[in-house]
Amino acid sequence: TLTVDLAMLAGHAWIDLGRLDEAEATLAAAAAAARVAGDATRTAAASLSMARLLYWRGRYADADATLRQIADPQPRAIQVQRSLLGARVSTGQRDYSGAMAAASAARQAATDANDPVLVAAAAYATAFVHMAVADWAAVDRDSAASIVAARTAHDPLRAIRARLLRAEAERRQGRVAAARADLHHLRRITATL
Repeated sequence: TLTVDLAMLAGHAWIDLGRLDEAEATLAAAAAAARVAGDATRTAAASLSMARLLYWRGRYADADATLRQIADPQPRAIQVQRSLLGARVSTGQRDYSGAMAAASAARQAATDANDPVLVAAAAYATAFVHMAVADWAAVDRDSAASIVAARTAHDPLRAIRARLLRAEAERRQGRVAAARADLHHLRRITATL
């Protein structure tokens, strides 16, 4: 199990570095090892990781199929992560009603779990979907909720992501001064990180 966990961690690191071929090989090995071990939770986690990779490759249909293969029941964290990724995948497929349904399900599950890390991630995903449909008031509300939850969770990187999303929403609305103010605030934050 430790090998599977390390392989998934390495796969996520490769994705974050933009080395998608290495990530795919590593995550495929992790998924195979988890299936052979008969570990349903790690198999689901490896499938989530693979779906994330497929999302970043722009293979939204494959990512969606991978997410649908994850068997229930799963721990709440995996359920929420599956819904969050499902919202992004649906947004990529321009299925905005499906994206909003997935983001709302994730937000409700995160709230029920009373886990600020999951609440921050769910609010961010909801803001992402709202930005795709140009619902600017909802983007502002959701990004603010993500920042508050990220502070509670002591997750400064999630707060930075939410601030960047809000700055992008400001830019898309033509509110350049507000976007610059958000970016200036981010520069001050990153200087202290």
